[in-house]
Amino acid sequence: MDWKPLALAAVTLSIATSPAAAQEDEVVTLEPLTNWNLDYAEDSCALSRNFGDAAAPTLLETRQYAPRAPYIATVLRKEPLASDMRPSLFFGPIDDVLSNGGSSLIELDEYRGVRAELPTTLGLSERSSFDIEDDPRDAGEAALEWLAIEGVFADKVQLATGSMHPALSAMRECQSQLVASWGFDPVEQTTLSAAAEMDYDDRWISRAMRRASRRDGPIGSAYLLFFADAEGDITACRALSPQYRSSGVDTFCEVAVEDGSVTQASNASGEPVGSFVVFGFFTGTVQR
Repeated sequence: MDWKPLALAAVTLSIATSPAAAQEDEVVTLEPLTNWNLDYAEDSCALSRNFGDAAAPTLLETRQYAPRAPYIATVLRKEPLASDMRPSLFFGPIDDVLSNGGSSLIELDEYRGVRAELPTTLGLSERSSFDIEDDPRDAGEAALEWLAIEGVFADKVQLATGSMHPALSAMRECQSQLVASWGFDPVEQTTLSAAAEMDYDDRWISRAMRRASRRDGPIGSAYLLFFADAEGDITACRALSPQYRSSGVDTFCEVAVEDGSVTQASNASGEPVGSFVVFGFFTGTVQR
């Protein structure tokens, strides 16, 4: 059984970012029907907005369960699905070629569509989207004009979002409140001189993976949320969001709390502080 860490911006679903590619076929552009709504949920933050026809609106939701975690984008319409589902979601116009993953078909009453992971930074900056100020990121968010959805519905769709900076800034404010609810100082967490990180050579990770796979078989891809104390010892662990919950993930978390640790986080003054880590991994069996 092999495992590998998942970059927080990637798994399997590609995000094409070439404007020319989107113009090869006719694109249906849908204008906003509503302003952005921000949901301050107990375990997450979500932006939602309706586009298109008021009688049968296209629904967009972008949810995030922790800073530096992928956005979970859901798009639903009362329209036929593509005969060959090859989902591709991308904000434009930007130049970076990105990837994302975790796509799944969603059906809700008369609505159908897709749920997929989008990178935390949207390719606009290598720095965390949780930072209070990030000039390249902020300028990039302001320059965004639309979200394209291809390979999901029978037609290609662009949602005319306009600048995403105000909405994503509001998302960061919500994430700060989420971090505070976990018992951390959100300002301190955005100004760390050293962030808590996984040491992928640490033996406890492989041990946890083996035990989890024996319990539940290969887990596939999953994201976990770890809380760590000032010494770097993991004090709590859970599936990042409901779609990643399984008995195997529960077993992994048991080992993490018993034996796991991360690198120490340090505040702006260099003093050790407690922090959190989002950890993504993929497991699978290989033939040797």
